Amino acid sequence: MVWLLGIGIFLVLLFVFPRQMGTLLLGIVVLIALGGAYIWQQGEGRKRARASVEVSVRYDVSACSSSFPLLVTYRNGSRRTVEKIIYDIGGFTPGYSDVVLQDDYKTDRIIPPGQTYGECWSVPRAYFGASEARVTALTLAPASAQWRITSRYVTFQSD
Repeated sequence: MVWLLGIGIFLVLLFVFPRQMGTLLLGIVVLIALGGAYIWQQGEGRKRARASVEVSVRYDVSACSSSFPLLVTYRNGSRRTVEKIIYDIGGFTPGYSDVVLQDDYKTDRIIPPGQTYGECWSVPRAYFGASEARVTALTLAPASAQWRITSRYVTFQSD
């Protein structure tokens, strides 16, 4: 009910002092637009910074052990320090688009701007609903899979 009273007072003032209220209303609209533009610009800056952090995966038993054969490389191309990266690794059968093996991973390695870091991980588990034949094939021969980062989320220091 209080908001109805506020609207009523605003309308009375609008009719009694139309020029002053019009100026006030225009000022409020401009301030709201400037605030919205600032918030949008901040969001776009965060989005660009997150997009400049690259995460890649490949099967590499020469750099990693057979127990942890997936080499994941993180490259911080942003101007901010990375605090944490949460991501999913997906294993795909060549020639098919459905994920067969997938799991979520996380690194809390602090990565300064311009730096690259790599670590080895195990092969992910079977993805729920994946074909049993494809799961068996990729589990027995993980080198034959196409490995991809299927999703990722980057957290920066002081975010």
